[in-house]
Amino acid sequence: MTRPGERVAWSQLEGEQLRDTWLLHDQTSSTPTLLARGVRLRVSVFVGGFEVFDPEHLLTRDWWSLGERFRTQPWMLFDAVLEVPGIREVATQTPVLFHLAFEATHADDSIPYPPGVTEDTLLAELVLPEAVHEVSMDGGSRERPQAPPRTPVGLVTLPETGAEPADAYRAAFEAVTDHIAQGDAYQVVLSHSVRHQGSIGPRALFDELTSRSQVPYAFMWPLSDGRTLVGASPECFAKSDGVELHLHPLAGTVRRSGVEELDSATLALFKEDVKELGEHLMLLDLCRDDIANTCVDGSVEVRSEFEVEAYGNVFHLASHVAGRLDRSRGPFETLRRVFPAGTMTGAPRLRAMEIISALEPEARGAYAGVVGCAYSDGRFDSAICIRMVEVLPQGYRIRAAGGVLWDSSLVKEWEEVQTKLSGPRQAVRTCS
Repeated sequence: MTRPGERVAWSQLEGEQLRDTWLLHDQTSSTPTLLARGVRLRVSVFVGGFEVFDPEHLLTRDWWSLGERFRTQPWMLFDAVLEVPGIREVATQTPVLFHLAFEATHADDSIPYPPGVTEDTLLAELVLPEAVHEVSMDGGSRERPQAPPRTPVGLVTLPETGAEPADAYRAAFEAVTDHIAQGDAYQVVLSHSVRHQGSIGPRALFDELTSRSQVPYAFMWPLSDGRTLVGASPECFAKSDGVELHLHPLAGTVRRSGVEELDSATLALFKEDVKELGEHLMLLDLCRDDIANTCVDGSVEVRSEFEVEAYGNVFHLASHVAGRLDRSRGPFETLRRVFPAGTMTGAPRLRAMEIISALEPEARGAYAGVVGCAYSDGRFDSAICIRMVEVLPQGYRIRAAGGVLWDSSLVKEWEEVQTKLSGPRQAVRTCS
């Protein structure tokens, strides 16, 4: 691996790199699909350093001087990219694309890495594409495949992992509840992953996932280490129009049956569920604090709270918090101040992250991280990497999580995780 500060222009890889294609699709509005192709510049940050693909030598000597200084702070490197003359002008019209892994801020926050993390573990990546187009997913020469016949989502078969919690999840759940009882945390978001062998085409998987659920963020996101992230995420991480910062936390989940009468009864109970309401309020407060610590004093505003939103086979409680941006910060420094999402950690955030790092059997990596696009004028949009399939060079990985509180039920939390796993897993089965 390249050590920090060593310049690399991988011209011999250019042909391979230029086959990269990114898709970011919003199915819930009239926003067209963002289709990006090719690589003019790529900065990849690993635990042990960073690598750069820069065949046009866009980066300046000043940028390289920051390499060693900010090698554990990718958001500083990425903001510096947007300030490079030439790139700054291009990036007012053509967005840079970025990914932050869940562990991207661990070193900066002095949180030990979880098992399996090595110097070659990818933490963050920024790409300036060669071209970005806005396209219709239903237009052009490529016809979108028809969705397969669907049964009501309440009747789907749960994954093979079954109704009984896995031993590793059970042990972690019990440890989390012990931490909460001792006052270490109020809530910890505990995840479970499933890994399988097999070959899946990322584009076919993208089409299958987006045919199953109308979500604000659907993405196909190739990474330089050979993985491709394919997801249909209901949750915005953070977005900005260059003036305001917006957070849209989703916290509180109940299974959706697809049968109107059953769902009406479910929602009536859901809206009165003390555990679900308490979980959402805790994370709404965390978002308020994040906005207050990031935006102009006195500009925090809760624009909606405890609204029910339906995505695929689940209902979520949703809120919207906004504040006026501090324009002295670049978009990535702003993102870092609210990263990772409290809905994926728990509260207090740093202690919850320490507990997650100690208890989960492997690093989350892309899961619960973010993908998104940013402009040099301060605009950005990003999605949390959930309801996602991580297509690996050999096989694939799916992960899901739920928030554990002091009065959480092991069986119910396991059922919630299985419900969240079921959508991506069924899409994989269809495409296999």
